[in-house]
Amino acid sequence: VTRCPNLTSIEIVDCEKLTCKAIQSIYKSCGSLESLRIGNIPDNVCINRAANCTNDIACKSLTSLIFTEQMKDSNIKNMIINCCNLITLDLSHCVGVSDGTLGYIASNCLKLENIDISACYSASSTAVTQIMLNCIHLKSIKLLGILLARDNSWSAVSHLNSIVTGLTIGYTNFFTN
Repeated sequence: VTRCPNLTSIEIVDCEKLTCKAIQSIYKSCGSLESLRIGNIPDNVCINRAANCTNDIACKSLTSLIFTEQMKDSNIKNMIINCCNLITLDLSHCVGVSDGTLGYIASNCLKLENIDISACYSASSTAVTQIMLNCIHLKSIKLLGILLARDNSWSAVSHLNSIVTGLTIGYTNFFTN
């Protein structure tokens, strides 16, 4: 990776021998990185420590982050800490993502246009509403399997702005009211 500083897209999936040092190398060496797809990495890889490198330019240029497997909530937050230019974020495989992390996304990923939080079973109506209110460039949101509180479920959708062109809802109690 250090010999390819112009890489714009990297996919890291099913890498059994991936190390913290390798993740750090990616962050440090890929200043043009726009898209990162990551999943099914060994449990012993400490994304938290590796993500401490996110002040590097790689995260500043990152516009698309896709998790292909469930990752720990703290790892997700650490991976997006300085990714202020994210346009696409796919958390659909991260069932344990917390309201705290979704709140962080709503407050810090203000350029977000596409988000998939399908099957993020811990997500509340409040967290979803925060994203809808704060991410004013949001064009597409996927909420498959989200069990939002019945009293707030429709109010979350009512906060969508007029530029939203895609809303995916299914396998949910979203429209029970």
